[in-house]
Amino acid sequence: MSQAIELYQSFLTKHGATFALSPLLSRDQDADSSLLPQGPRPRRHKGLIEGQDLLEYDHQETALGSDHATFSLSQEIVQAGETLASKRFLDLGCGTGLLGMVAASFGAQVVATDIDKDAIALSQKNCRSNGLTMDLRLGSLCEPLKNEAPFDFIVVNLPHKPAPDNFKDLPLGQAGGPEGDSLWNQAIPDIASLQNEGAQLNFFLHSLPHPRLISKLSLYYDLTLMTWKIRWFQAEEFKTLLSHFEERHRGATSFLWQEGGKTGIIACVWRGLRKVDN
Repeated sequence: MSQAIELYQSFLTKHGATFALSPLLSRDQDADSSLLPQGPRPRRHKGLIEGQDLLEYDHQETALGSDHATFSLSQEIVQAGETLASKRFLDLGCGTGLLGMVAASFGAQVVATDIDKDAIALSQKNCRSNGLTMDLRLGSLCEPLKNEAPFDFIVVNLPHKPAPDNFKDLPLGQAGGPEGDSLWNQAIPDIASLQNEGAQLNFFLHSLPHPRLISKLSLYYDLTLMTWKIRWFQAEEFKTLLSHFEERHRGATSFLWQEGGKTGIIACVWRGLRKVDN
């Protein structure tokens, strides 16, 4: 096992996180901001679902678009495959709707929510472009999900970069509050209330938010770390925040990895199975 993931595992467990490593734990292709999509829109995704292309319109200039995190999560949905047929599936913080569309392609009954009206509009456009149907709802976190029947699958990719209260330069799709866990802390009990025992939660999380976040999730879910990668910072990227991240690393509230003169974070896809309520 790579030293990077071993040290990150130790970092989390020292803060009380309880989880397992998948027997098939794999390292995805490392990423950096140079992999953000370039060229004409919409993008045509040819490798997500065998035998099917998905068109995706985005607003990458405002960070409203899919990225390496979306594609890592999409592979968890693809692995579920035909077992999703007729199952209730929630895409919480749907962005352009790509993850929900992958699930809908396998026959899932998809509900997708986002606080950003532009995200809902893009998701509607993308659904129409692909001949797919999702129940799209505008609102914050689980607010649009009152009196819902339980969901069999929930996928979550919430903003989780930590930044000082007076820092205003992170886009809505990245800002996670002072510790990187503000939105998650609000959402976790509500997410758990939307699932019965054994239901599946998949989420993406990098190593910048406070590690107590995994500890809190482990109160409700049996967690397994499924895949990981290093997300490298490019020169000048986050230049106004990098010193803040480094300070957090020294204080053991974020985890950075340095190798070959480069600095990065550990980025993981997690699977959770809903525990029995105590």
